[in-house]
Amino acid sequence: MNVSNSNEDVIRLFERAFKGHVVTSIARSGTRMWQWVVNGQDAVAILEFVSPYLVVKKTHAKVAKAIVKTYNKNRGMKLPTKTIVLRLKLAEMLRRLNHGQTISSE
Repeated sequence: MNVSNSNEDVIRLFERAFKGHVVTSIARSGTRMWQWVVNGQDAVAILEFVSPYLVVKKTHAKVAKAIVKTYNKNRGMKLPTKTIVLRLKLAEMLRRLNHGQTISSE
């Protein structure tokens, strides 16, 4: 999960309030961008916290939480085909949402 902004102070607020880290990059326009990044269970905890307030990204949050639920703490174990297929489906749903497309609720 990430939040991007051209204002470093805004991004540093996220860093202070939640776990995660900050990275910088240069946008195509040449503007320096700041990005706060958090992954895994830390991201789920934050999504749970902000979900009641989400409007535009509510479906994104539901799909992201579903993706994290497919991760197993026993790293190194072979994933069942069913889990791989589910992850691919969820990743595609998130990609579509991120490109402004709608998704079916199958």
